[in-house]
Amino acid sequence: MSDALSGDRRGLPGVASSEARQRLDEKIQHLDVQEKEKQTQAQASTLGLNYIDLQGFPINPDSISVIPQATAVRLGLVCFWYSIDDLRLGITNSNSEELRAYAASLGREHYATPVLYLISEASFKSALKVYERAPKFRKVVRGVTITEHNLEQASEKISSLKDLAANIERAAATEAVTMVIAGGLKTRASDIHLEAEEGGVKLRYRIDGVLYMVATVPAATAAKAIPRLKLLSGLKINVADRPQDGRFTIHLKNDEVDVRVSSLPTVFGESIVMRLLRGSGVGVAFESLGLVGTAYKLLSVEMRKPNGMILSTGPTGSGKNTTLYAIINTLNNAELKIITIEDPIEYKLPGVNQSQVEADRGYTFATGLRSILRQDPNVIMIGEIRDPETADTAVQSALTGHLVLSTLHTNNAAGAIPRLLSLGAKATLLPSALNASIGQRLV
Repeated sequence: MSDALSGDRRGLPGVASSEARQRLDEKIQHLDVQEKEKQTQAQASTLGLNYIDLQGFPINPDSISVIPQATAVRLGLVCFWYSIDDLRLGITNSNSEELRAYAASLGREHYATPVLYLISEASFKSALKVYERAPKFRKVVRGVTITEHNLEQASEKISSLKDLAANIERAAATEAVTMVIAGGLKTRASDIHLEAEEGGVKLRYRIDGVLYMVATVPAATAAKAIPRLKLLSGLKINVADRPQDGRFTIHLKNDEVDVRVSSLPTVFGESIVMRLLRGSGVGVAFESLGLVGTAYKLLSVEMRKPNGMILSTGPTGSGKNTTLYAIINTLNNAELKIITIEDPIEYKLPGVNQSQVEADRGYTFATGLRSILRQDPNVIMIGEIRDPETADTAVQSALTGHLVLSTLHTNNAAGAIPRLLSLGAKATLLPSALNASIGQRLV
């Protein structure tokens, strides 16, 4: 008994010294980590970067999953905060060009300007543990979507424009966007206008060429709904002082709706206009356009000629492109090669080669038309003649064995001739080149 107690007492100093050494090691390690954090903070200040210590920071799994784990480890980069227009990234190496390029691409993908924070290796390892704790992540979907189910639910609440106005005025921001688009589809509107005013945002629909006042969206609702709409269409949420253009597609069971979105800064905020382009519009038959009498007979003859130019004129929203698509649908067969150049491609046509203008890459109507001529086409559709080079090339094409279809912004059919002359087309060539000029309005 005495020996056993003596032996236990002999062991206690050893245990105590071991615990003391462990505590001392932990203290030294903690001081070392603190020193490295101070060094990282000083380095960030020297480089003009933000600094953050992520040890203990509550990183959300959805935020960390913006960057795949393998990429994060390879680049020394983590996303520790991500919200609708806020992307914050922790980096361990400020000199990596690959890292900065990847960060910029993330910003473009998620429509947010990435903010870089310099972090220490300890911070980085702490952030990586979030991957280990949550091996299965919900995939982060860029932006937001509107589904057919969303539209059906919203549509059930709308029996008239009065009902729509009442629902929109009391809807939450998320529901308001869906309600506005559902109302536009249900009323067969061609355009949806959201116009910022002093007392709120005015909602108007263009139906059969005429604008109708629908509702006034409360300013608080619009302040949340418009960023959601911009996110849908790929516009930068944090940019409100310059115009932007974007688009998105709504996939329905029996149709597909392309929505072209344009934003414009105004005195009281942004003006948003959405053009609704239904895929079912492709199916409009030439006979169903509403042309009657002499106009119908003349156009039926002119569009079947192997060469020449047919121009559709009229104000915005008068159905010019729908007329051209109806002509193409009539002409479309295996014996003809039909090529279009559009901005943007409004409807996808089977059997037709369609080309999209990309001005920022130097692919304009003029350059695209020159390329199309080398493709041996029979029929060419030009979205719009708007510059001298396109006008000249279109006239030359009409004289050299091609049928050219295009739109022109004039007030009436006769106005097409002075408009072409003002764009530099030769007066001596127009009589031979121009088959028909259509001035149209919606009834």
